Amino acid sequence: PSPAWVVMGSALANRVPDGSSRGLVSLTLIDPLLLLVTLGAVVWAFGRRGAILATLHVCLVFGAGFSWTGGAFLRAPWFAATVIGLCFVPRSRWAAGGSLLAFAACLRLFPAAFLVGLALKAVNETLVRRRAPARFLLLGGSFVVTCGVLVGLTALGPRGLHSWPDFAARMQVQVGTISPNLVGLTQTVALRPGPTQVTQEQLWRLAGERQRLYRWQLAIVLPMVLFLMLPIAGRVTAFRAALLGVPLLLVGANLGGYYYAMLALFVLAHRASAGALALIFAVEFASFALLGFADREATVYALRTLLLIQLMVALYWHPGADLVRRIRAGGRCGAT
Repeated sequence: PSPAWVVMGSALANRVPDGSSRGLVSLTLIDPLLLLVTLGAVVWAFGRRGAILATLHVCLVFGAGFSWTGGAFLRAPWFAATVIGLCFVPRSRWAAGGSLLAFAACLRLFPAAFLVGLALKAVNETLVRRRAPARFLLLGGSFVVTCGVLVGLTALGPRGLHSWPDFAARMQVQVGTISPNLVGLTQTVALRPGPTQVTQEQLWRLAGERQRLYRWQLAIVLPMVLFLMLPIAGRVTAFRAALLGVPLLLVGANLGGYYYAMLALFVLAHRASAGALALIFAVEFASFALLGFADREATVYALRTLLLIQLMVALYWHPGADLVRRIRAGGRCGAT
């Protein structure tokens, strides 16, 4: 967890006396209450149909069951802040949306990828209209200010602002850790057939190989994906542009599978399309079906990554293809 999470989590946990069953129950109720608030925000922004479909998806999403997330508390704040923050986008509540995305990013870092998707749309509109859209400036400004406030509050912790360099060092260890339940391009590319048990020396060698693959991934694949997504961001709504952060995370990070509960946002974006919904839910059912055939858990998550990449291509294929057709038509007109 980030220093921001530690400050918040310790403040709540330290208020519970040792052995207090009432206090422990109170802590366990925080996440369900946050999820109910999130559901209310989804109903407000997308209607009951969208809320029902998204709830079904959250309940079905592979890798985010109780076996991974149970027995802890404050697992839901990043999810609630991300979803509610993006609910504000179609309602044109830009400052509130930016602040909540900042809160989510300070807790778990990776929700900042949703801001990247919105930034791509802002850059696209700036290039077309020759001026920066005011709404994106408002969203970005509130994001920066909120991040500054939250990082400043971590100075009140026992380690003060020094906790952030410590956190960065721990994240480097986390990135180099081999874990079966990761979803990301590195997990798929680095998958190798072999024994289920290895020596410590072999484990270090595998970790070093993964680190090299990940660096190449960041240097080559991530910039290519950003380049391809810049024009697509201009062809979709701001909400769907924000969701471009998910394919960026697939190629730029290796997150625990449980974080992909955020795929419910695609259900909201495509709630009126039966075909897109069928694809989104089919990916979850296919991931569960893999359990009956894969010999290792890591194999399941590596194949799930491939399924999610194919899903992203399918969902963004139409705006991308439409853009190509327009470019070709414009080129022919120019030649004429």
